Amino acid sequence: MNKLIYIIIFVLLIPPAISAQHISWADKIVSISNISPEKGSNSDNIIGKPDAIQGVSSEGGVEVNGFDKIGKIEVEFEKPHQVQTVVIIENYAPGKVTKVILTDIKGNEIEVYKSAPENMVQNVNWHFIKVPLTEEKIKTLKLSVSSIGAEEMPQIDAVGISRTADIPLLRRELLAMNLPSAGNNPDLKIKTGREHLGPAVNYPEPELYPLISADGETLFFNRKNFSKNKRGRKDKGDIYLSNALGNSFVKGKNLSELNTRKFDRLLSIGADGATYLISGKTPNADRGLLITYRSGNGWTDPVPISVSGLAFDGMEMDAVLSPSGKQMILSFASKKDGDKDLYVAFKQNNLAWSAPIPLKGVKSGEDDYAPFLAADGKTLYFSSKGFGGMGGSDIYVSRRLDDTYRNWSKPENIGGAVNTIGDEEYFTVTAKGDYGYFTSNQNSYDSKEDIYRILLNINYKPDPVVLMSGQVFERKSKDPVDASIILTNLENGNAIDRFNNSLSEGFYQFIIPSGKYYDFTAVAEGYLSFSENVDLRDLNFFQEIRRDLKLYPKEVGEIIPLDNILFEEAKAIILPASKSELNQLIKMMVDNPNLKIELGGHTDNRGSFENKLELSQKRVDAVKQVLVQAGISPDRISTVGYGDKKPIAPNDTEENMAKNRRVEVKILEI
Repeated sequence: MNKLIYIIIFVLLIPPAISAQHISWADKIVSISNISPEKGSNSDNIIGKPDAIQGVSSEGGVEVNGFDKIGKIEVEFEKPHQVQTVVIIENYAPGKVTKVILTDIKGNEIEVYKSAPENMVQNVNWHFIKVPLTEEKIKTLKLSVSSIGAEEMPQIDAVGISRTADIPLLRRELLAMNLPSAGNNPDLKIKTGREHLGPAVNYPEPELYPLISADGETLFFNRKNFSKNKRGRKDKGDIYLSNALGNSFVKGKNLSELNTRKFDRLLSIGADGATYLISGKTPNADRGLLITYRSGNGWTDPVPISVSGLAFDGMEMDAVLSPSGKQMILSFASKKDGDKDLYVAFKQNNLAWSAPIPLKGVKSGEDDYAPFLAADGKTLYFSSKGFGGMGGSDIYVSRRLDDTYRNWSKPENIGGAVNTIGDEEYFTVTAKGDYGYFTSNQNSYDSKEDIYRILLNINYKPDPVVLMSGQVFERKSKDPVDASIILTNLENGNAIDRFNNSLSEGFYQFIIPSGKYYDFTAVAEGYLSFSENVDLRDLNFFQEIRRDLKLYPKEVGEIIPLDNILFEEAKAIILPASKSELNQLIKMMVDNPNLKIELGGHTDNRGSFENKLELSQKRVDAVKQVLVQAGISPDRISTVGYGDKKPIAPNDTEENMAKNRRVEVKILEI
């Protein structure tokens, strides 16, 4: 017994031999065109890990075999897996990758990158391409690289794929290889301290109220007393935006559609990416509370909203929406010259909110303000002049303790990497939780507020979430459909939330927290609803998932393919992998109680005609039996085995024959 205890202790004390690897490097070259090995080495040297990481000509790389050409190479990965990031190491003359195509294990091609060649800083050579999580495992990658107009021959050293979208994590993994580099490249330094966003974003005038979009691609902020404001230097604040470009941001531009000649400020962005809470001119106030929606390339007219008992002033008060859009965290002083405190209000309808209720556990006795609720709906960042900070206003983090939104954990100062003796305010975090953005008046232009960012310490990160996005469209016409997305907890059957795909052209976006098994259903008038499942019970890192949802019109004669009802070979035994598709079919029948359908079974052309008819009939009978066991009346379901009489593809390849082996639903009566 004692010996067993010693062995267990010994094992626990042994450190892991290697750290987890998050990048899968190419393992094999499939095809190559206009590409030659560098310095006479074997072209296969592009496979595997990189040989150098910064502007060093590598004997392990390949390059285009002449100027004014397009080189192409296809590589394969030994262990296919789903992908969220493509990693390309351009070791010399970077910026010349023009196209990247992923191919999954089913042969589907996904174009994830397309660009004209660029002339980049010589040393900047890590190319990270963010990809919505692929539905299938990726087997190969096709890459095009251009030498057209190049002054030096571009070189590709290595190609990899990763399941994670955490680019800072991938950067650290590359640095840990300790490979040769050719000088000081700021892009290769893992920044553990605060990073000034530079002159593209920060001007001598103050930059205030930063807000980063969920995907980290757009930074909104306010610029005060600037000559390009609607009212020039007399204007106390206009909204600006700056788009991400690689690892930095481009020059900020005035969001003229929302700005007026009065004070304008963006307060919060909804999790749908379309709902914007702003402060601006209302019929009753110069700095009131309004809501607007992004629609196509424009915005709807802002509409005033009210918080019961509160005369909102966007220059003195703050407001941020929860990811569900049902709660609003506010900060304001309840009496003149009093300290600001944090409150929660609850949505009554689209234009009215309840009276604010004070948050418990986050009151310092001095100003507590600038709240930002992270995408997990639990992690609250805010600024405070209390709690014995480092001087001025510091940024703190607190966690929600229950579903009342009133009880919060003891605030924790996020440390000297962010906070200084000056004022740090308005912390905002991407859905991924990689970077935090904030304002500070320390080491800034003219000692006025500038915008900084920091790579978040794991102790202060929000819980992982999934950023879901896609398009809802009609199956036949491919026209976009305005739909509601209903989110349901599959473990207890409770509907959690309802979203509208208001981003225009049928696109939707919402954020789902980890820890549950979800169903999300697209519902639209005149269409049969469509469901997808996503299991986040074991989620431990951020993901971006794109799912396009096809809706079928409620029309007699409409045929709906059930692509994911699968059977054992040559048998009528339904495979477990069919469960999700069967559940969708059951739900469709339950949601439409007058619906009558025909289940049609189809085979490929192998075997005798009689055997094919018999097999296809037995298979649809098996599907009907599942529906009947789920409570669907057998009178609503007819079955027909068609054998190979109605192919949808030539039976000339295994892939085409798989398409012909199918079950279809035909609407008979609505």
